[in-house]
Amino acid sequence: MMGQKDIDYIKKFAPDLVDKFIFRYKILEYISLNAPVGRRNISAYLGVGERIVRNELYFFTDEKIVEVIKSGTFITNLGLSMLEELREIINIFNENQAIADDLRKKLEIKKVIICDSYEDEFLGKEQIAKVASEYFLNIISENDVIGISGGTTVKSFVDIMNVKKFFKNISVIPARGSLGNGLEYQSNVVANNLSKKLGANFFGTFLPDYLDDLTFDRLKDLEEVKTLIEYLNKINILVFGIGRADAMAKRRSLTEDEINILNEKNAVSEAFGNYFDIDGNAVYSSNTIGLDMEQYLKIKEVIAIAGYGEKYKAIISICNIRKDMTLVTDKESAKKILNIL
Repeated sequence: MMGQKDIDYIKKFAPDLVDKFIFRYKILEYISLNAPVGRRNISAYLGVGERIVRNELYFFTDEKIVEVIKSGTFITNLGLSMLEELREIINIFNENQAIADDLRKKLEIKKVIICDSYEDEFLGKEQIAKVASEYFLNIISENDVIGISGGTTVKSFVDIMNVKKFFKNISVIPARGSLGNGLEYQSNVVANNLSKKLGANFFGTFLPDYLDDLTFDRLKDLEEVKTLIEYLNKINILVFGIGRADAMAKRRSLTEDEINILNEKNAVSEAFGNYFDIDGNAVYSSNTIGLDMEQYLKIKEVIAIAGYGEKYKAIISICNIRKDMTLVTDKESAKKILNIL
């Protein structure tokens, strides 16, 4: 594989080839996230004329990298494979790898994967989800027990996943209970969809995530809850999104007094029913049905997916809780984190 020195030589010797390489990659990446898509949308996104895009699509079609039909342009399996294989080179060209290495050292965590940032936040989150799904599929194996949270980015992580084989002996479970609004984004639904994509086993619960003390004590004795806890203790791979404390407090419908506590104690992140300051100290906890902090700290492989939405402080906070984790984020969020650190 090329190193940074090789890339520097290429940039100096043939900068026009580098520009062409990145340009074609961006076209292919955009198609993969938006198919079926027309030339007009591609040219508008890239800020170039439709004629230029048309010529590139002719090339991609001849090489069987894309397929153009009446409804628009699709990426082929060959194109998807090429995107994945070329991403490491692109990341060096775009200095994403250098930023990732710097951020990993500053956060002192196991691995950081950086994606290009997009003006379109929805598109950017989809790209984070896509890259995270590629990494995930490269590390899972039969007999894994996978926990997964909910949320928009994690839902995209499952939806966009390109699974090439089934894993009949993998088990998938939700990492937390229901948060109320947006059924399709609930951990339970996302976990079920992931199990279907992988051809894996699924165990879920439709119990609520946030409970008062009395209800929590009663539910702990239910057989369904006991079984869920047994599964939670077996998780060896976890995929979750990082939430901002203020946004999650609103989604959980915390009381005004509880929100005041979070503000007084400078809470910036939320995970598994706990709220943390930027140093990773727990400043407030609530009763939840799902993964707790003790279980979280024992999981072997942890993948956090987060970007956009001013989440950089929340990312720092969660990365301070445990260091043997993988973070997938976007370039601008990474730069904001580096500025703080």
